[in-house]
Amino acid sequence: MGGQHSHPQSPTVLDGPPIDPGFAAALDELVGTARQGHKPASKYFNPPDQWLIDQMPVIQDLPKEDQDRILEEAQALRQEAESANAEGRAATRVWPDAVVRLDNGGLAFFSQLGVVRRPDLTQYFIDGFQQNRDALPFNEANQALFTDVFKAITKNLKDNFESGQAVVQTDRQIGDAPGRSFHAR
Repeated sequence: MGGQHSHPQSPTVLDGPPIDPGFAAALDELVGTARQGHKPASKYFNPPDQWLIDQMPVIQDLPKEDQDRILEEAQALRQEAESANAEGRAATRVWPDAVVRLDNGGLAFFSQLGVVRRPDLTQYFIDGFQQNRDALPFNEANQALFTDVFKAITKNLKDNFESGQAVVQTDRQIGDAPGRSFHAR
């Protein structure tokens, strides 16, 4: 018996879980809705940098009493962070809701999101590439659960875009290695 036998590729530990078609459709609709964004006539449609800056509470522009309150809160947050760190935990916040104008004119601020991220618990939706050995895949049960969550978020986005309510999105890049950078919105 000459001839070659073709063997289907066996699944590996790095393959992601099967993709729930309902989840994929809900995720695609959410991304498509977010990509459409606000109507061009909306003040939230690609606002100029100055508009964004005008929405920020810049410490140097606030009354002295507010500056003192913010600095006191910053000190309390620092102490909370030190205590949490000593216990092997992450702080819940790192800075008050305020921005500092730098000497060079730039602005310094901290995102309050992601401070307590736990890489050992973070799950990833694997779509079109193999998962990282240390990553937890976004499994079928979570895909089924988040299908309804994404539909609700999409409806909320559409309603807010239609009514002109503020929805702010930011674009970033994750990773800076050639061929290993990803767009994040």
